[in-house]
Amino acid sequence: MADLDMTLTDTQVRKWGRARVGISDYGAAGITVPTAASGLFDGTSFKPKAWPAGVKELGYVTTDGFTAGRSISTSDTTMLQSKVPVRSDVESVTHTIKFALGEANNFVNALYHGLTVASFGASKDAAWLYADDELSGAYENEYVLWLYFVDGSGTRAVYRGEIGYRVKITAIDDRSMKRTDPEVFSFTFGAYGDPVTGKSILRGQDGPGLTTHLTYTP
Repeated sequence: MADLDMTLTDTQVRKWGRARVGISDYGAAGITVPTAASGLFDGTSFKPKAWPAGVKELGYVTTDGFTAGRSISTSDTTMLQSKVPVRSDVESVTHTIKFALGEANNFVNALYHGLTVASFGASKDAAWLYADDELSGAYENEYVLWLYFVDGSGTRAVYRGEIGYRVKITAIDDRSMKRTDPEVFSFTFGAYGDPVTGKSILRGQDGPGLTTHLTYTP
């Protein structure tokens, strides 16, 4: 509209057509979790860096993609003379990430039983035999969640990296096995504060498709 001074950028409208999801045990030895841009992306190509050895890729994700939730709980304080709160205090911020995996592979089924990544098979294509063991601490295990996304390709590619520093499985949807649809495994993870980094989630975006880039340190 002529009477509005708008600054709009078509190239900042994002659709994430490709993604990778990986997982590692929280506090696993030998795995350095990124805390800065130089840990997520290469400072020359601006592409995501390879995951450290020990991070397990979980495979296909269904076309429903990923849903990230952020719930902010507040407590209002009112006074006798006013119905409008005189102050509001944030009591908690809850982060969740939900996605459905489309491969019934070794790693996914181990995760379905709440096992540690160290308990996964040698490869995701390996045969498997897992059982629920309520005395083993299943579903109490903590993980690091590694998510990479890409929008576009080549010189126009933009990459997103998101790290959940300390996550736990908080919900698993019903699993169905039938002729018409693939078997899928739908997980919800809750993200919690990591006492080592002081963070719960790291999110970053860069790529050759952007005109300016993050600051990278050696």
